[in-house]
Amino acid sequence: MASTKTPGQGAPAEKGGLGVLLERAERRYRPLIRVDPQLSRNVVSYQANKDAPFYRWFRYQEGFSTKLVDRLIEESGIDTGTVLDPFAGIATTLFSARERGLDAVGFELLPIGPFVARAWLAAEQIQPASFDEAVREINATDFSTSPAEDETAFKHVRISEMAFPPGVERKISAFRHHVENRIGDKGLRDVLHLAGLSILEKVSYTEKCGQFLRWDSQSGKARVVYSKTRIRPFEEALAAQLDVMSEDINAGQARPATERRGSVDLRQGTAFELFSAVPDGSIDLVISSPPYLNRYDYTRVYPLELAYLGVDDAGLKRLRQSLLSCTVENREKVAYLEDLYAGQGRASFFSRVKAVHDGHEIVAAIHDHFEKLKDANRLNNPNVYRLIKNYFFEHAFVIFELARVLKAGGRAYYVNDNVRFAGIVIPVDIILSDIAIAAGLQTESISTLPVGKGNSSQQMGAYGKAEVRKCIYTWRK
Repeated sequence: MASTKTPGQGAPAEKGGLGVLLERAERRYRPLIRVDPQLSRNVVSYQANKDAPFYRWFRYQEGFSTKLVDRLIEESGIDTGTVLDPFAGIATTLFSARERGLDAVGFELLPIGPFVARAWLAAEQIQPASFDEAVREINATDFSTSPAEDETAFKHVRISEMAFPPGVERKISAFRHHVENRIGDKGLRDVLHLAGLSILEKVSYTEKCGQFLRWDSQSGKARVVYSKTRIRPFEEALAAQLDVMSEDINAGQARPATERRGSVDLRQGTAFELFSAVPDGSIDLVISSPPYLNRYDYTRVYPLELAYLGVDDAGLKRLRQSLLSCTVENREKVAYLEDLYAGQGRASFFSRVKAVHDGHEIVAAIHDHFEKLKDANRLNNPNVYRLIKNYFFEHAFVIFELARVLKAGGRAYYVNDNVRFAGIVIPVDIILSDIAIAAGLQTESISTLPVGKGNSSQQMGAYGKAEVRKCIYTWRK
């Protein structure tokens, strides 16, 4: 039974204005906010997947676990129909739903997720003997001397330059040449390229660390003093990765042929544009985790993987600006969204959503408060103001689209965190749930982890400590 204690509420923003509004909102939602002792950081993050077959092939640290998806599907009571994830990542929701006989549709902006999903699907069709033969040939190849041509060379984006020790980049390029020229089957090529993609961090000077890449001092980057635990030799990392994949491919052949599975349809692009192809009332269940309001720039955390997949600097910038605003670099999308919906013949939809956003009292107060902080030079980055403003405006359109495509009685489970900027705890859960109600959804509950999220050392030094909620919202149409 979930507890009604509500950790991580944080201190009020100030004695008047915004602080009063936030306290009032907390009281209003208090009956719906419940601690769920079964939730843990392990379950609501990728950690529970790190040893799971197939999922362990690529470490996508922003995803959640199959355990969580299974639990939410079980809780929903749905055993037939279609599941949607508009921020699909590497398609954990989609594949978990498929294993339960549900059809699954997802949207993902970065090409990494669709590529990984395509390779997983291809791996199911590969004969183990064919894969193991390809692996033996790869393990017998000296990639320091084997052919490498310009068309298969690893082409850096600016922020990935200097990422590899001497000789490693040449080996990556030779491996890519080998796969493209020695492997005839397209599916097998995709699976082998996934192996190459998966080891980039291990063989580089980089390490993913929250919002950014941490660089080893050996990289030659200016002012870098960090020492990575271990930079693995290319051959060792590749052989170990291929062994894991071979183990799962061989074990996968034991799956009963009569097992009922749904379909997987992962579409690459921005959710804003892809929603239009989903008919009204066609989705039974939504399980998703959107980008958080936390300044996290996926294009700066995955530049090696994006470069491997052929994204250049111009493409990287386009991807960054197409994200649902979650970084201080995102420009506003008001004109873009207005033009998008006008082009779809849905100008009235745009106007309705904008009116709900603009009329939200807490959102308006937050905008006013952070604009004053910006003007007074009291933000560590003045674009934090723009980030917060963009996040709620754009998110309103996502929520209204979810309400449109859900069937009557359908549920949406939304995994998201509250945040703290300049000492102010922003109740993202309450604000987005208010917008969901305006869109025609009922907020059934906001389940929180027993232990919330901490603050940065800078926040605590300047403003003290305030625990921040980590949540799963349940909305019902």
